[in-house]
Amino acid sequence: MSLMKVLAIDLGASSGRVMQAVYNGSSLQLSEVHRFKNEPVNLNDGLYWNLLHLFGEIKQGIKKASNDSIPIRSISVDTWGVDYAYLDHNGDLLYQPHCYRDNRMGRYEESFYQLISKNELFKKTGVQPATYNTILQIYSDLQEKPQLKEVVQRVLFIPDLINYLLAGVLANEYTIASTSGLLDVFTQDFSEEIFEKLGIPTKWFSSPVKNGSVLRDLS
Repeated sequence: MSLMKVLAIDLGASSGRVMQAVYNGSSLQLSEVHRFKNEPVNLNDGLYWNLLHLFGEIKQGIKKASNDSIPIRSISVDTWGVDYAYLDHNGDLLYQPHCYRDNRMGRYEESFYQLISKNELFKKTGVQPATYNTILQIYSDLQEKPQLKEVVQRVLFIPDLINYLLAGVLANEYTIASTSGLLDVFTQDFSEEIFEKLGIPTKWFSSPVKNGSVLRDLS
């Protein structure tokens, strides 16, 4: 058979890389195509990820992997959990994603747990309560920027956002959604009960797609 290639975009909280695996019909040859730093940026109002830098590096890695005649059959994305981005009604990014190391959540942790206890949250979602979890981050955002309810159309986790920028498809993937504290461990869908308690619009998320789902054919 002819050679085929698949790419994996692997973003960690301090570095990222584009990996390629070439299959010859009987074995895989794995190699690193491109590696780059991932460092949050401290602005006046908090700590953010430099998404424009990350996406530029990802595109550079894909370009490097395209320098030979072996066709790329698949591109997948994996990142750290809990962080996310807001999209407006035009599908545009509202602002750079906050970093989970930002300290804004500490200002609202007490009022958050008055609405939903740590025990209830763990029973419902299976996620250990922590200050950096998505659920507390979004609650904190809504306390500081209540206008988000009017201007936000969708919320995407970081790998979902990279997929959207590459493929133009809006989707929340299940395994990354399971890190958020927003997913019901029993129904395996976002919890309307939790959303209602915290005042989070349900339209911001769509029912999770399974990992490995094809979002769009490569062309």
